[in-house]
Amino acid sequence: KGKYGGIVVDRDGKILASYSGKRSIIQVIEFGTGKLLTEIDSNSSKLRRPAGIAVLKDNHLVVIDRGNACIKKYRYW
Repeated sequence: KGKYGGIVVDRDGKILASYSGKRSIIQVIEFGTGKLLTEIDSNSSKLRRPAGIAVLKDNHLVVIDRGNACIKKYRYW
């Protein structure tokens, strides 16, 4: 089973949630409808056990990656 490690809402009302399971991803969800807008799967730099997350003013997301013992930054929108 997977589990969520962190959640944040950006200034546009999008929910971003870190999830670890068969795949470790960040989900971007529309607040009002719960519709999944996109997933960040980190392509060549795979997330392993993403945890805390924060949104920056320039539509970047900062993720604590516990499995890789590092902090990663992604543009998400």
